[in-house]
Amino acid sequence: MLNADPKWFDETEKLNNISYHEAVELAYYGATVIHRNNKTAANKKIPLLVKSFVNPDEEGSIINENSAKDSLIPSFIFKTNQILISISPRDYSFIAEDNLSQIFGCFASIK
Repeated sequence: MLNADPKWFDETEKLNNISYHEAVELAYYGATVIHRNNKTAANKKIPLLVKSFVNPDEEGSIINENSAKDSLIPSFIFKTNQILISISPRDYSFIAEDNLSQIFGCFASIK
């Protein structure tokens, strides 16, 4: 598994090991090499080996419980007609149902 789709990114890095959580997050945001439903493997603690169909003799990537290396190599997902927005508060005083509803209402009104 690579940290980005080589069709869109010139420089990619191989991910030797990622956690179930990281795999689910990548799948959720559009990484098509990983299926969203690896929850069964995670629940049963079954490690998943991801290998290349093109080069099956190459060493694969492991998806398991180990999250130690999740943040060492950033992953990038390219999707057309999609924007990912990350909102980080300075403090948590604004996190109330009404405030969050207003924020998401603004996003919903944009078409």
